[in-house]
Amino acid sequence: MFKSLPDIFSSYRSYEGFACAALALLLLGCGQKPGTQQTASSSSEESLAYAPQISFSDLHLSAEENFLNQQLTYLDGQISNTGTRTVAQLKVRLSFRNLYNEVVLREEYEAIGAAQPLDAGKTRPFQIRFDQVPDSWNQAVPEMQIVLLRVQ
Repeated sequence: MFKSLPDIFSSYRSYEGFACAALALLLLGCGQKPGTQQTASSSSEESLAYAPQISFSDLHLSAEENFLNQQLTYLDGQISNTGTRTVAQLKVRLSFRNLYNEVVLREEYEAIGAAQPLDAGKTRPFQIRFDQVPDSWNQAVPEMQIVLLRVQ
């Protein structure tokens, strides 16, 4: 069954504003340098310009043990598309930090896939599962950065 992570998570709302501001700053650095060639998996400059229309809210962490007695950690929240276009694909990079603010795990996850695009003006829940998180993780909500965005 699910159980709440330590009380340190209960203050995630205080981090929510910081996380949104950090996400906005990170998005500014996502643009491609002029003259570089795009690969099939990269976002276009037009799509990245749409990134401020995407927001994450109600972020919270939970954990459970599976039948093999392994701990699984979940990040749940809401993802919103406040723009006028449909988001066909969205991949985020999550960075987990330790108590010294060093990154101890960095992984990419698909938040929106081609099978379930997010229409303009819509909000829906999302969940990302982590099978293994380092013991040195500081138990805070990981930093999120959009690394791939495709709009229609």
